[in-house]
Amino acid sequence: MIDEDLLYDVHQLGILTPWSLLTTLIYTNTKYFNLKTVESHMTISFANFGKYSQWERLGNANTQGQQMNYLRFYAHNPDLKSLVNSPTVYEISEQINDPVRCPIKQYDCYVSKCPEQIRGTADVFYLRPLTDSINENSIWYSNESLSPTIIDQILNRLKLLPDFYNQTKPVETTALSSNGNSTVSSTASAASSTTPTTNN
Repeated sequence: MIDEDLLYDVHQLGILTPWSLLTTLIYTNTKYFNLKTVESHMTISFANFGKYSQWERLGNANTQGQQMNYLRFYAHNPDLKSLVNSPTVYEISEQINDPVRCPIKQYDCYVSKCPEQIRGTADVFYLRPLTDSINENSIWYSNESLSPTIIDQILNRLKLLPDFYNQTKPVETTALSSNGNSTVSSTASAASSTTPTTNN
């Protein structure tokens, strides 16, 4: 097993390059949204994701508050007939104290580097990096989807991280509809509490 901190230190995780950003997105989706196989990663698209914000108090005795951002992931339902009105939803919250590793900021960065006509589509999520030279303000990714072979190679490396084997619990769908002070900016999410499991 290797340490997640080490992969950030050597820039295999992070947002500095197209490939490190892709690897980070695959790791986030594995760690928080239970996507453990190549097949599960290949079935998702931009339409599975979305953000919302909610105003929250800083403490019970504190009248001050701040806006918190959340990312949701709506998982594919195996039985649409029974689950059509009760989707499996995961949710993660913004990591204000660690913006470099905040999965929401990483997601925003990835979306901003993708071609505008691809964002929000229901066909693809992982895109192949461009081979041309890039800069911080340019588009980093092509219109082509990342191949299953490359995703498999990345997943095999990520299996060395202990959190790869976490199993995240979805959020209650009844709680989702009770967010009275929330502002939804698109669709989707993932649960922030995870329970590690052993690798069989």
